Amino acid sequence: VCSEVCGDGVGTQSEGCDDGNVDANDGCSGTCNVECGYTCSGHAPDLCGTTCGDGVLSGEEECDDGNTGDGEGCSGACTVEDGYTCTTRGCGLSACSEVCGDSKVVGNETCDDGNMDVDDGCSGTCSVESGYICIGRGAGSCSTTCGDGVLAGDEDCDDSNLLNLDGCDEG
Repeated sequence: VCSEVCGDGVGTQSEGCDDGNVDANDGCSGTCNVECGYTCSGHAPDLCGTTCGDGVLSGEEECDDGNTGDGEGCSGACTVEDGYTCTTRGCGLSACSEVCGDSKVVGNETCDDGNMDVDDGCSGTCSVESGYICIGRGAGSCSTTCGDGVLAGDEDCDDSNLLNLDGCDEG
């Protein structure tokens, strides 16, 4: 009675691949099946590799969002971009989102002052709070706008103008 030997580098019809070993996570499993996210050459011994941008997290990829574009959390080289975090379920598509509170303004963030505090100009969801203007990045980048009619931060009053001697002085 003859049987095939998985891992011997000789491919048979019932084997999906045979890369000459029985190691897992190299593209060809220990049971000679092509692993999720890999493509194998089809010539024994099989050479297996991943494809960045195919929407399947595999091999050395940190993320795979289904494209090779940059600036959305997962780079064209399938690495997580600075200021983002990415999660992947199983062997599927990566979902990336901004990290609010890391002092990096990315994606849909309009500010990021390095914390999740409220009432300091940049909200806990990294959007500019009413009555503030934020310029630059990091702590201290947001300040109130005197004269805008919005009482914010350390303002004692804000009467919608910058006139002095009317009950609410500028500054």
